[in-house]
Amino acid sequence: MRLAPWIFPEGTRACSSTKDVRSGILRLFTYQAGSATFVLETIIPVTTLLWQFSYLQVLDFLTTMAFLIIGVQEGNPLVRLALELAPSPVAGLVLVKVAALGLGLACMRMGKAKLLSRINVMFAVVVAWNLVALIAGAARGGIMVG
Repeated sequence: MRLAPWIFPEGTRACSSTKDVRSGILRLFTYQAGSATFVLETIIPVTTLLWQFSYLQVLDFLTTMAFLIIGVQEGNPLVRLALELAPSPVAGLVLVKVAALGLGLACMRMGKAKLLSRINVMFAVVVAWNLVALIAGAARGGIMVG
């Protein structure tokens, strides 16, 4: 892939990569110009990823509760089953989120930071989708606010 010349002049090369390390995700950015090579190395700690994961679980819990309050059925069949089998939908959803946090901790302990990072992206998309759906429903008059 050829990079834009105003960003990287002709004769230069740039690349980036990520890999799991025990303490998190190692991100490398390499820039080569002539005989000089510059390497930028960043480590995103796995604890940061776990905090992000936890925050996204809370946001997913809240948006799912908003859907349940207005009468929208849960889309995930496993979560829907937990909601039906639990004594109350809130208890079922709390159980699902506790299990999710347990999986996040397992990822951290096994050094699967890259996997946790990808799951964070997925849950960020899910939460954004939920918020867009809630706002769109309210804008159409389908959701009573206030």
